[in-house]
Amino acid sequence: MSLSSDSNEINDSIFKESYILYKLSELSNIELSAIFEKSLSNESFELNLGIEPDGYAQILFNEVLRRAGRLPYSKELNFYIYNDLLEFTVEDIIQSVGEEKLEKLIMFMLDENDKKEEIEAIIFEMVKNFSNNDEVIEKYHEVKNALIRKYEKEKSVIKSFIAHMINKAINNSFPPAVITL
Repeated sequence: MSLSSDSNEINDSIFKESYILYKLSELSNIELSAIFEKSLSNESFELNLGIEPDGYAQILFNEVLRRAGRLPYSKELNFYIYNDLLEFTVEDIIQSVGEEKLEKLIMFMLDENDKKEEIEAIIFEMVKNFSNNDEVIEKYHEVKNALIRKYEKEKSVIKSFIAHMINKAINNSFPPAVITL
């Protein structure tokens, strides 16, 4: 393969990726939420069948994060999600709370659902399902309240918990994607 041919392939790939991102930007938040939730469900189902997933769930997740805006981050939150909670996958989330509640979490991240108490109850349900002792469950409240005091943006803190939990599930579910556009 010549250098020119490699360059053409790279340009084609960049064009296709840009086109996909452009098309994603045309979706409403409600459409993006539904498509992302279905993509997570489908890719999880494909893995169960031994089929390699297409990897679009990660692209859609990145678009959800972009639209969610800047989210608070802390070492405590990161350690809590990735170390204190048990390992879990997208399928575990779906089995734990169901597809409808997963979509509600995504809609909250995209500001299409303002039922904060309902969302917090879903997150707490996941925390209880993905922890092995009461200390980890209590630590959820400690970490959440510390972040709220620090950033003074409760909704953003809740979005950050959702984002980290979905990210952990995606990372544990799907092999690193090599997306062929």
